[in-house]
Amino acid sequence: MTNFDYVQKTVDLFEASLISRAPYTAASSLASRIGYSTRHLGRLFHTLCGESLGRYILRRRLAEAATAIRSGDLTASEAAAVFGWQDYSAFGRAVRREFGVSPGELRSLDSMRFKPAVRARPRIPLPQRDTLHPPDIMVTESLHLTGMVFFMGMNERGFHKPWRIFMKNRSRICGVLDEYTWQFSSWDNEAIAEDDGLWIHCAVRTDPTVRQDMRFFSRVIPSLKVLRFLHSGPIETIHDTYARIFHEYLPSSAFHLAGNMEFQRYSPEGTVEICLPVVT
Repeated sequence: MTNFDYVQKTVDLFEASLISRAPYTAASSLASRIGYSTRHLGRLFHTLCGESLGRYILRRRLAEAATAIRSGDLTASEAAAVFGWQDYSAFGRAVRREFGVSPGELRSLDSMRFKPAVRARPRIPLPQRDTLHPPDIMVTESLHLTGMVFFMGMNERGFHKPWRIFMKNRSRICGVLDEYTWQFSSWDNEAIAEDDGLWIHCAVRTDPTVRQDMRFFSRVIPSLKVLRFLHSGPIETIHDTYARIFHEYLPSSAFHLAGNMEFQRYSPEGTVEICLPVVT
């Protein structure tokens, strides 16, 4: 299966759950069924379907609930319960945001104004410029890394502050083995929306036998199979490279992104490697 197939399977599973009237209500539950991390699947889904997976799940549940109410198949309270709302007031607020009326007013809503969300149709985006250079497929060695950990909420606009703090303190790390620096990014697949974000570990490779100052955090990264992409250009444009990876390479790739982390390696010469752990 390609990653396009995994997104298509996501849509199929979710739509089947709607038909059975036992819908998935959270992206994390659906991702777990697919065997993907919530973040990875969400990025692929957004690329191929044009909206977030969580938003799609919500809008489709509202569409089916509203359709059942308008047809007289279910009362408003029954529709709320069937399509996954335990709190009727929350259902009412969601309906009003989506359709502009209360649940009780749905049946009288003019058909021209009733525009329920429809089943997603994944599409592979066309490349916008020169073809993205394919990645190297490699197995990394086990690493002992020491550095500083920061939490980056989803509203953070850049990673400049944590890297500035880390680089100011880097010289205090003992037993450094080479000149490379690393950023490991990880996330909690079960995090609620207000706690969503990334844990980033800005680090260098160190001798595990050397004691470190308490301000630093050390950990061992096991050997990993990764797709290694090279980023060209200034670091400020790395998000553009990530977008191209998810738009141009991964949808038709058979490599399955693994786990809830990824990392970047920075060379002294300025080369940036983006490494995404995978299984075949």
